[in-house]
Amino acid sequence: MLSDRQILGIEETRELRAIKSAFRKRATELHPGLRPEGEALERHDLFVEVCRAYRRLLDSARVAARVVEGQGPGT
Repeated sequence: MLSDRQILGIEETRELRAIKSAFRKRATELHPGLRPEGEALERHDLFVEVCRAYRRLLDSARVAARVVEGQGPGT
């Protein structure tokens, strides 16, 4: 099973800009609406997994940013 970072094709980073950029690139490559019908069906599951990985990484990056700013993970 691939890690979220491997799914998006990025190195170990918590930088929001890098996460967003990698997501946009992968989502454009896999988006079902941008592919021929047969290919879109094949890539749908990959697209969904990329979206889920992005959400998880984005959430963890935001929590990390709040901790660095001294606000704590629950605020």
